[in-house]
Formats: sequence, C-alpha cells, structure tokens
Amino acid sequence: MGSLTIFRYRIAILLLALFCALPIVRGAIDALSTNSNRPEDWLPERFQETQDLNWFSEKFVSDDVLILSWDGCHLDDPRQTELTQQLQQPVDLAGEQNVQLFRFVTSGSDLVAQLTSEPLSLKKSQAIARLNGWLVGAPHAAGQPVTSSVVMMLTDEGWRLRDATIQHVQATAQQIVGVSRDQIHIAGTTYDGLAIDEASQKDMGWFTAVCYVICCIVLYLSFRSIKLSAFVFLNAVYCQTISLAMISFGGQTMDSVMLMVPSLVFVLSISAGVHLVNNYQDVVLADGLTEAPRKAIRNAFAPCWLSSFTTSLGLISLISSFLLPIQKFGLFAAIGVLLGTAVLFLLFPCQLEQWPPRRWASRLAGGGADLRNAISQRMVDSIARWWPLILLSTAIAMTIGVIGITRLQSTARVHDLFAPGAKILQDYEWFESHVGPLTPVEIVLRIPKATIAESTSRTPMLDRMNLVRQVQHAAMRVDDIGGTVSAVNFSPSFPDTFRSGSRGIGQIAQRIVLEQRFTDLREMFREMQYFQDDDTEELWRISARVPTSEEIDLGRVGDQLQVAIDSVIEELAPQQGVRSVVCGSMPLIQKAQEQLLDDMARSFITAFALIAVAMMVTLRSIGAGLMAMVSNVLPSVILFGLLGWLGIKVEIGSMMTITAAMGIAVDDTLHFVTWFRRGAAAGLIKHDALVYAFRHCSRAMLQTSMICGLGLLVYAFSPFTPIARFAWLMSSMLGVALIGDLIVLPAIISSRLGNSFLPRR
Repeated sequence: MGSLTIFRYRIAILLLALFCALPIVRGAIDALSTNSNRPEDWLPERFQETQDLNWFSEKFVSDDVLILSWDGCHLDDPRQTELTQQLQQPVDLAGEQNVQLFRFVTSGSDLVAQLTSEPLSLKKSQAIARLNGWLVGAPHAAGQPVTSSVVMMLTDEGWRLRDATIQHVQATAQQIVGVSRDQIHIAGTTYDGLAIDEASQKDMGWFTAVCYVICCIVLYLSFRSIKLSAFVFLNAVYCQTISLAMISFGGQTMDSVMLMVPSLVFVLSISAGVHLVNNYQDVVLADGLTEAPRKAIRNAFAPCWLSSFTTSLGLISLISSFLLPIQKFGLFAAIGVLLGTAVLFLLFPCQLEQWPPRRWASRLAGGGADLRNAISQRMVDSIARWWPLILLSTAIAMTIGVIGITRLQSTARVHDLFAPGAKILQDYEWFESHVGPLTPVEIVLRIPKATIAESTSRTPMLDRMNLVRQVQHAAMRVDDIGGTVSAVNFSPSFPDTFRSGSRGIGQIAQRIVLEQRFTDLREMFREMQYFQDDDTEELWRISARVPTSEEIDLGRVGDQLQVAIDSVIEELAPQQGVRSVVCGSMPLIQKAQEQLLDDMARSFITAFALIAVAMMVTLRSIGAGLMAMVSNVLPSVILFGLLGWLGIKVEIGSMMTITAAMGIAVDDTLHFVTWFRRGAAAGLIKHDALVYAFRHCSRAMLQTSMICGLGLLVYAFSPFTPIARFAWLMSSMLGVALIGDLIVLPAIISSRLGNSFLPRR
C-alpha cells in the first residue's frame, strides 16, 4: 500500500507539471512579445530629472521624434516635399485602418521657404543660419549644396505602432527617394528604442539554441547518461519557461535587460541539477538504486537550498538600484532561482523513481573513484604546502583590484549600447557630421503672468522675446551645445530692447510695431510648440542639442548651461520670478550615469551584507562567515578592478554582474564548506576533511562552472553591448570564483584561520 501511494504521488506531480506546461508556455510567449525599450523610462518617477521631462511632455510635446535624411539630400531636393506630404497621410498599418502616424512633419526646405516668405521675408542665407545645426547643415563653401533633413513627431498611435511606423517611414523613403536602405539615415529617440529592441533580440534564438547544445554536450560528457542528461536539461528548460511566464503573470513587460533572466535561471537550474546528480551518483555507488533519489535529495537539500537562497539574496540586492530595468531583473531573477530550485526538488526525484537509470548505475563501479581520490589528495597536499603564498597572492590581487575599482567610470550613452559599426551608430555619426548634434536638451523659461501684468514697459512681449533670445545665445556659447532653436528662429529680427541707447521716435515706433507683430505670432509659436501658457505663467521653450557620437562631460555641460541661463535671467529679469527648467535626454543620461556607479556600490554592499549574514548563520561563526566571503568577493574585485585599469566604462549590463556573480559564487562555496564540515563531523582531521570535500563536490563544481560559463558565454556575441558584457563578465567571474572556491578557500581553511570552519563538538 505504501509503494502504491508513493507511485501515485510521483505520477500526480509529473502530471501536474505536464498540465501546467501549457499556461506556462503561453505566459512565456506573451512575455517575449512585449519587449520594449526606452532609455528615458529607466529612471523612476521620484527623480527630479524624470519629473521635469514628464512635465515638459505635458506642457509641450513628448520627445517622440524621428529625423530622416539620405545621401545627397539638400535644400533644393524636391523629394523632401513629396516625402513630407506622403508621410502626413493616414495609412492602413498593422491591421488597423486609417491611422494617423504623425502630428507634425516638415523638412529643411519647407522651413526655409516659410522663413523667406511673408511675414518674415528673410534672406535665404539668414533662414539657413537660423536652421543650421537643427534641420540643415552649414554650407561648406559658397555655391555648395546645404544638407537638409525631414523631421517627424509621432502621434500616440504612431508611438504605439512604432515598429510598423518606422518600417513604413523607411519603405516610403526608399520608394520616393529611390535609394537603398544603407543610404537612408534615421535618428531620434523613437528610433533609439526600436534599435535597442532589435539589437537586444537579434540572434537570441540562435544563442539560446547554441547554449542548449553546449549544455547538453557537457551534461552527457559529465554523466555518460542520456537519461540523466535529459532530466537535468528538460527540468532547466521548464524552470526557464516559468521565469518568463512570471514576467507576464506579474503584469510586467520585457526589456533588453530582462532578456537575460531566463538564460540566467536556465544555467542556474542546470547547476543545481548537476549537484543533485552528483549526490545521486554518490548514493548509488554506496547503496545502490534502492531509495537513492530520496537519499540524494536528503543529502543535497541543505547545500542546494542554502545556495539558492544566497544566490537570490545576491540578485534581490539589485532592487536597491534606482534604474528600473535593473530592479526588475533582480526581482524576477531572484524569484526564478527560488522557484527553479523548488521545481527541481519536486520533479527530479519523481523522474528518477519512475525511470531509474539502471544501465548507468551498472557502469558506475570502476576506477573513477580511486582516480578522484588521488587527485583530491594531491590538490589538498599542494594547497596545504603553499597556503601562505596563495593567501599573499590573493591579498595582492585584491588590493590591485580595489584600486582599479576606484578608477571605474560609467556610461549610459546610446552609443555605448551597441557594437561598433551598428547601423544606428553610423546614422548618428552621419547626422552629426552633416547636420548637427542630436541629443536633446530642453530649456523652458517660466515667466509669471503676475510679473507681466505688473510690467511698466511699453513692449513687454518684445522684452520676453529678448530674454528668450539672450538665453538662447548664452546656451550656444556653452561648449558642446549646438543647434538651438526657439520662437526667435521664426520671428522677425529685432533690436536689443534693453541695451539700445537711443530713445528716438523712430525706434519707439519700431518697437511698438514689433510688439504687435510678436503678439500676433503667439498662436503660431504655440502651434510650433515653442510657447505655451496657462492661468499663472507663460512657458517659452528653447531646444538645444549636444553630440551623441562624442564622449563629452555631460555634468560639466549641464552645470555651465545652468550658470549661463541664471546669469541672463539675473541681468535681464532680476526679481521678476522668472525660473528655468532644463530637461530632455541629456539630463537623464547624466543622471543615469551617476546612478550606475552609485547603484553598483549600493547593491554590492547590500548583497555582501545579506550573504555574509546568511553565511554566518549557516556556519554558526562570524569569523567563518566573513572568511568564506573572500572567495565570493574575489571575482567581482578582480574583474571590475581590471575594467577600471583598462578604462572600460561600466554600463547597465556590467553593473548587474557584480552582485549576481557574488550570489552565484556562493553556491560552490556552500557546497564545499558543507562537505568539509560533514567530513570533520565524521571525525576526520582538517586535512582529510578537505580531501573528503574535494572528492565529493569538486567534480560537480567543475561541471557547473563549465556549463554555466560556456552557456552564458554564447551571449557575448550579441550585438547589444549590455547583454554581451553581462555574458562575458559572468563567465569570467565564474572561472575566478572556481579558483577562489577550489584554491583560495581551501588555503584559508588550511591556515589557522580555518579552525573556525570546523563544526562545534
């Protein structure tokens, strides 16, 4: 009766897993279909930079802009007009009828024509000068054609269908302009998000397939059993699918960072499965197949769950980050690891009981155990002999690494998210060499209406326009800022009303005429989104640009810009309550760069504290817990110190690895210490207990490090830098962690410090 009950129990678990597979797969597919990336959305709402940009988007337009040009596009190219007219037409797109994609489309030639006609009637050279660096380039020489471009502002429908929108723009441009895709250049914040989507997903299916193949090969070479390898692999895929489905069930969407969650959960599930198989093998060798799964689960329960728990602590520490993609990654990866361990402990013993690997078990008896014992003995003898040199070398390496970490710099530039030669980088470089800078900086002057009402000036509108003009000129004088545009660019020329020395009748009359003209142009400025007002204040927008393709100190630019704006306000409108808001992509990028290093330090300290406390509680010793952390901190210190010395900047993918690697490194540390303490508890002296630990878990540690390292290393070929950097850093750290757990940790235990690892009698 007992056997029948157990049989029913394991069959029920296997059938439940099979029954749940369909909704889990459906949830995973839904999650993968939601991949969306906007660097502007990475900072939380509570940050002032985010609030300022949201406020700007409410008052003016959101920064959903596309700019397009092509090789040979110049001001007199008639194809610009045809293209702008075509893009303004509603289209049938993505299964929807009559969709208006853009709220505003114009070109350099259209605006030059507008500026040279009534009411402004500027000379063509003056019109080009006003648009230079924004929509048109600077003339290189007299008679040379001036580069022009087309700018589009998306509607809400255009943003919702942005993938199809950009494809429509590309296809329409190719059809009308008659050039190849390589000769068409597109840039803008909307295109940034799509390019990140494409780069982060490019070849991910192939990478995952190669990762699967590598894992299957290493599993088979490790176990020499197709059945055991299949169990471990299929269970890991099941856990990976669950981690994806969680994202959908949790109401969240995928992004370029979250794409690494399922791969990380997969390799960690493989790692846990390998440890289970090695425990199972030891039990089968000692006692045979009878009740081997339950005995193996009992032996592996404590180290595997402790490893899973500490790994999740390392990952959950990432929620201390202020960058939203990293918060989501840490949360879902931590939950995925814990759920994956639970699934493995449920499914694996049921599978082994239902389909025991009898042929594999019959082949186990052989000389492999003797060879493993001999290798373990030689390793421990060598470490016991050289432990002072090992610890001295470790201390020197970590000191050099810490110094290198102090030299680290961070980056959140769009350019640093893509591999060299990417099409988006080529397009940005083309625009910035032919037209002007592209990263937007928005300046908004907030002028209280009470101040305007109290003004005694005869020309208050002219005074405000002069303030806008002077702020615009001050911004242009800041290094690395170019291509400014405001309502002044689309208004008549006017004298400096505050510095004119003459008060003749003619000049007074001129000012009065200009006052009326500017007042009449207010609605045009509003339509062009350079002026807005409400019951309390007027808002005047000045849009500037900084280079995207060049590495510049954004903090310096922002500080100098604010000083320049404040000095103009103090000079021209003192004590009038005029305020300025500086927002846009540049402040967000600067804030993200500052947060990356702060978040990395915060999450590392948080992970260290959480894991160290868990180690102290597990080992029941403060000293042992802290010393065990040496081998876990070693990978992060060495690798990130190397990045600092080499001058490689930390981006969002690199930042995640510093705590994730620490959490994963703890897995092998706990397994090794657990087996060492078991040997010592059985009465072995410290040296022999080390041999016992090597014999029981070193093989599994080598196998898991190889599987995880090689499995993740495949993603290092991704064209999306954060994924590639995450992959090769994680792989490298796992290699260093293996050295730490099999050489540095035994060296610590071999010294007098290692006595604290011994179990209390």
